[in-house]
Order: sequence, then structure tokens, then C-alpha cells
Amino acid sequence: MSAHENAQAVTASDPMRRVNELVGRLTGADSASVLAATVVLVVVVGLFHHSFLDRANLLSILQQSVYIGILAAGMSFLLAMRELDLSVGSNFGLSLIVSALLMQHGWTPWLAGLVAVLVGGSFGFVNALAVQVFRIPTIVATLATLSMGRGLALALTSGQQVVDLPAGSSFFTF
Repeated sequence: MSAHENAQAVTASDPMRRVNELVGRLTGADSASVLAATVVLVVVVGLFHHSFLDRANLLSILQQSVYIGILAAGMSFLLAMRELDLSVGSNFGLSLIVSALLMQHGWTPWLAGLVAVLVGGSFGFVNALAVQVFRIPTIVATLATLSMGRGLALALTSGQQVVDLPAGSSFFTF
């Protein structure tokens, strides 16, 4: 091994260098600006609405953002493959509407949740068929199913909220 290769090997394995690279990535212009904007927004809203910074409210916000995080984790796989699914939000919404309507009509929440998963999976299958079999570009196919999902959700609910769900069920605490 030459002196140059040896120096590169030592430098690459240097833990401090790895830490510095990680800190550099986290404090890069894009990441730092998003983090700074979030902190400023929380502080400003907290100054004008003191109840915003209550522990219970912050926990509620974190709990509600879990769904977005789960969807984002799935989307990261698509983005890694240089693909994009625009229909994820409307697919999620349609699945929720279907399960809520089924619960409202007497179905057990667990069975209605299973049907919601099947609805979401079938929407994904339609996207896969459009892209793989019919060779429609991903952005066009998912834009079309985005519109279909929103339209179906609106048609099923007539634009009204779905209420009177069995909130005491173990499904909702799980």
C-alpha cells in the first residue's frame, strides 16, 4: 500500500471526520433553513397562542404527524428509484373514508380497517398496472388516480364529515 493510499484509509476511517460530515449535512443550507423556519414558526405561534406550547397540544401534534411520517417513509423508496406517486394522499383519504363509512354502517372497526387496507392496495395495483402494463408515465398515472381518489371520497361523503364512529373500540386505542 502506498503512502497516499494509507493516508486515505486512515482519513476515511477517522470517526471525527464522519461526525464532521454528518454535522455538515445536517447544518447544510437546505436542512438548516427548514429547521430554522420550523423553530421560528413554533416560537411565533407560541407567543401569540400560549396554549400552543402546552405539553398536551405538542404531544397531539406529534401523534397526528405520525401518519405523514409513515407515508413519507414509503415515498422515500419511490424517490430512491426516481419515481413519484402523487396519489398517496388521496389514496390515504379514500381508504379512511371507506373504513369510516363502513364503521358508521355497523361494521366492526377491525374489519373496516382491513377493507381500507384492501382499498389502498387496490389503488396501488391500479397505479402499477397503468405504469407497468400500459406504459403510462408515473406522474401522469398517479395524477389521474389522485383525481379519482379525491372524487370518489367526495362522492361517497357528499362533501360531509363522517361522524358517530365507535371511538371506544380497541381499534382506535391501538
